[in-house]
Amino acid sequence: MLANEKAVEMVTGFPEVDKINETLVQIIDFHYSDNPMKKWLSPYLFPEKPGKRLRPLISLYSYELSSGIKAENKLVYELICASELIHNAALIIDDVYDKDFRRRGNDAFHVSHGTFSAMATAHNLSALSEKIISQARDFDMIDAYIEMQTALSNTLILSRRLEQPPLINEAFFYKLLDYKTASIFRCSARIGSIHGVTSNKSIEEEDAKETVKKMSDIGTDFGIAYQLRDDVLAIIGSSKVLGKSPDSDITNRIQTLIVLESIRLGSDSDKETLLDYYINKNETITHDELRAILINSGGVNSVIKKCEFHRERAISSLEDFPDSTAKIRYTNLLRKISFEGLKY
Repeated sequence: MLANEKAVEMVTGFPEVDKINETLVQIIDFHYSDNPMKKWLSPYLFPEKPGKRLRPLISLYSYELSSGIKAENKLVYELICASELIHNAALIIDDVYDKDFRRRGNDAFHVSHGTFSAMATAHNLSALSEKIISQARDFDMIDAYIEMQTALSNTLILSRRLEQPPLINEAFFYKLLDYKTASIFRCSARIGSIHGVTSNKSIEEEDAKETVKKMSDIGTDFGIAYQLRDDVLAIIGSSKVLGKSPDSDITNRIQTLIVLESIRLGSDSDKETLLDYYINKNETITHDELRAILINSGGVNSVIKKCEFHRERAISSLEDFPDSTAKIRYTNLLRKISFEGLKY
């Protein structure tokens, strides 16, 4: 069960990433100039292996495709960076609740600084992202942001259901996935697109609404595909790819779609073992035994196909937009959701 890291890694080989990082540095330097949190945030946001900056890139390309304008001004870059700030705030909180001790190959924030500091910093980052979004003075954009934050807060309640009886169903899983991951991707796309159509003086109101909806749907599909890929890598990936232990979902008995599909597709014996582990909390079943069932039952392959469906639907929706550099790069970004080179 090895992964070809170079084939599956979501690389940051996009020219706009440097400008995004530069803007994030400026935001942190300005808003935390005399705040002790700065010494914690800088190495967390800019470690040796920084985050992929997927959400700002989604927001940026959504803006450029919706406006027909290449993003260059300071406000656009600050707005797209807001999603990276709220994403990192969510990661800090998630690691506390999920009991994950590694993030991006380093100690998780709460491990390095303590739970109290982690929660305080996460709330502070969240407030800062709201302040940045408010600069646009656009109620639709603020509404999109509030909707996303509401979804994220719901996640903390609903995610407890993944670790306790009874067995969840597919509808519940997708509802939680939408709250936890897709909501930020959707919001990133929606914010970029809202700012884009506002900047596009030649677009009609109805066309503007349709453009924002289409971009939001692309963001949703991207988020679903990204999370499903992450769940697959948690079973067949490596700590180098994930930046944390690939066993965490199994250790914490998280009921993912892979588990549900393995129960549906597996033998009676497979189903009995899975229910005994995830529902009855049987301590004698090993991680290797669980992983073998999740793979051999067809559960992993089923989720790979579902992931690829959402990726391809997003790529197909991009075809409706005029050819441009932003369209090419957004398509390339989506194609990074790949399982090429994985061996298991």
